[in-house]
Amino acid sequence: MRVLVCDDDRACRRALVEVLIGHGFEICEARGGYEAIEVVRRRPIDLGFFDYRLPDLDGLSTVRRLQEESFVFPFVLMSGEKQPFAETKTLPSGMVGFLAKPLGLAEVRRIIREVFGRSLPER
Repeated sequence: MRVLVCDDDRACRRALVEVLIGHGFEICEARGGYEAIEVVRRRPIDLGFFDYRLPDLDGLSTVRRLQEESFVFPFVLMSGEKQPFAETKTLPSGMVGFLAKPLGLAEVRRIIREVFGRSLPER
């Protein structure tokens, strides 16, 4: 299973990547929305984690652009903000979760279980 982690915060991105790699997922990384779009154009993705606030194109806009190009996969939005969706009336289909930063491993496990039907073992 291939997972995309898109976050401009290197420490947050690396922490999530390390957890997922340690549990057998193939990982693609992107630091921004446009880079994520290029990654998805080259390789099929089974799940995406997108930071809500990115320096070039926010996570929601990135997902919408991918869906316009017929790239549809479950995704998670992540944010350190309390109410990041205040200005958003409708969310794109396929959103399977929202993770508040700092990320909690229990929530990552829950999302993996929902999407892939398997759990990450406790470590």
